[in-house]
Amino acid sequence: MISEKILSPVAVYKCLLSPARAIPRLRRDSGRKLAVESSRGRRKFSFTVSASVKSQEYLDEGKALVVAGNRMGAIKSFEDALEQAPTQEQRQAALYNITCCHASFGDVELAQITLREALLAGLDFDAALENQEYVPFTASKQARIQLKKFADSFRQSMAKASARAAASPPTAAAAAAPERRKTVQEILDTKDVGGMTSTELKGIDSSVGGIVLRVAGLLLALIGIGVTAYLLGLEYILSAPEVEEFDIEGL
Repeated sequence: MISEKILSPVAVYKCLLSPARAIPRLRRDSGRKLAVESSRGRRKFSFTVSASVKSQEYLDEGKALVVAGNRMGAIKSFEDALEQAPTQEQRQAALYNITCCHASFGDVELAQITLREALLAGLDFDAALENQEYVPFTASKQARIQLKKFADSFRQSMAKASARAAASPPTAAAAAAPERRKTVQEILDTKDVGGMTSTELKGIDSSVGGIVLRVAGLLLALIGIGVTAYLLGLEYILSAPEVEEFDIEGL
């Protein structure tokens, strides 16, 4: 009987260390899978370990460059490791190592960017500081405090977001249905808005004849006002006293 399971490299290592194991056979397949076969008694186990060999090579190269003092080259190697389809653990290691390199230069802002990506990938920052497999954190004490506060704040924000999502999970129908807009009646809390929007004026004839009569009356009123003003002005001019003429030569 053959059982196939996808296990982490650590789990395979522990299984192979079992006292009842036989000598395992290792077979590399396509550069990303390491097939480990081992027999225990009459049962045969076949483990397929998913790992990116190329990513691990870049990780090892980056750590060697850090030891040599070439941190810029190390950052490039860790970035190359992220482009080789790394596992989750390899992605955490690469991002954390880049964070340590940026922090060693004093670039806390850049370090926070990669640290955020590492936290999203599941990195435990406190545990990473003590992990001997990662690049040692050699930045200043102030940078260490700032990054730790950033990690704690980010973790709390993620926890609150998860709690809110768990408290009120949206249903599939509610998420797919668009939000219904309120009508005018609902906004004004009334069933009849006809009276509020009506522009009808009571006591005024709105027919064509009524409009013509109102326009004619307006014109007559304007003509009457104009004639009256003209007559009043004319009367004022005629009734004004004459100005006496003076003989300038006689003065």
